[in-house]
Amino acid sequence: MIHANRLTLAALLINLLGLVGGCIGFGVPGPIDGDTPPDGNGSDPGDGGADLAVTLRVSNPTPQPFEQVTLTCSLVNQVSANVTFDFQPNLGRLVVDHDAGTARFIVDESDVGVAIAFTCTASDENGAGDPSNSQTIIASPQPGDALP
Repeated sequence: MIHANRLTLAALLINLLGLVGGCIGFGVPGPIDGDTPPDGNGSDPGDGGADLAVTLRVSNPTPQPFEQVTLTCSLVNQVSANVTFDFQPNLGRLVVDHDAGTARFIVDESDVGVAIAFTCTASDENGAGDPSNSQTIIASPQPGDALP
């Protein structure tokens, strides 16, 4: 029962972050009235920046303590020179390869039952693109371990 309550609490926190995301920099922004859609070349004529669409994948959304999780950020149907990738939130233990679009970290015992929602962005000489889809990782206890 405690495990189910933790997952319910984690889901509520994720929903809350989504509701206030625009205010504190989490979540994916929606369209704003007056925005100019990108042209056929993938650039946004309204601000001159590139429309670098990205997608985020996670190697294991329910890891156990001491397992490594890999996040992979990829461009969607676009090729651009000199692209770098960033991940949010940037945990202190997140090891990022900005050129390859990968990040990895080892799950800590304190992560058990905690939902961590990641996104990524791509940047080039024209600026940063929109954040990716969100991927949530919720670490689970090892079999036989008691919940904290």
